[in-house]
Amino acid sequence: MPDCCDPDGSSCAASIIATRIGDVLRIEAAPRRGGASRPSLSPQDIRVMLLAEQEFRRQRAARGYMKQCDQAFACIVKGYGAQPSVVTRPDRDPELIEMRQKMMAFVAVTTGATHRQVGLVFKRDHSSVGSACARFAAAVRATISSVQPTSKPDAETDA
Repeated sequence: MPDCCDPDGSSCAASIIATRIGDVLRIEAAPRRGGASRPSLSPQDIRVMLLAEQEFRRQRAARGYMKQCDQAFACIVKGYGAQPSVVTRPDRDPELIEMRQKMMAFVAVTTGATHRQVGLVFKRDHSSVGSACARFAAAVRATISSVQPTSKPDAETDA
């Protein structure tokens, strides 16, 4: 059992998350060229994205390239505790829009998919994905780059 696991052995992510949240928040607080402030991710957003990234890597290690945008979408929606139908509906609620943009940036960064491919998953135009990535991709990239990749296969496949 790795040293970073909880005493009960249930989670190894808590210590990684606790040490990296400060780093990510410091990156987010750094001034940007041009004077414009960067939209920041809350500690909850960071926790969700780190856990979703670990889940996505675990699934990708087990299954290879099978609908990666759909897999990343399922991981991040599960992390936020939202229903996929709520995220993809044409609602103009500002809180939902911000959450959806963070999710789109996460899917684009983790999969490397084009804006058009990510837009198909979220039922949005590629320009909406581009706007979301312009706002949150740097923060998402900084968040998930702090996690060490794992190659633990899915228990279902025993691969």
